Amino acid sequence: MSLVGIELFEEEFVVARGNAEVHWFVRQNDAWIHCASYPGARSERLDAPSGTVYRTRVELELPAKTRLMRVESRPGHPARKSAVEHLLQPRISLKRDTRRSYYLVGPRGTLLESE
Repeated sequence: MSLVGIELFEEEFVVARGNAEVHWFVRQNDAWIHCASYPGARSERLDAPSGTVYRTRVELELPAKTRLMRVESRPGHPARKSAVEHLLQPRISLKRDTRRSYYLVGPRGTLLESE
C-alpha cells in the first residue's frame, strides 16, 4: 500500500472569552490516535504570531483513504444572569463548544471532507 505525505497544524490561539484549540486525530483500527503519537509522525514547534499560544506542524505518511478527525474547541457563551446573581455567584469556567470535522486522505495527500 503506497503512503502519501500530509502536514497537519495544531494550535492554540486567543479568542473572545478565552483560548481556542485545534487538534488532529488519525483513525487506527477502532481508535482515534493523536496525530503526534501516530507511528512515524514528526512534529515541529513553529513560531507563534501575536495572539497565538502555540503552533505545531505534524508531518505524517499515511495510506490514501485514512480517516482523520479535526477537533476545534472554543469557549462557550456565558449564561445570562441578573446583576445580583453575577455578584453573588462564584465565577465558574465556561463550558466549551467543540466541533468535530472528518476527512479522508486523498491519493495525492489532499484532505477530502467526509462524514
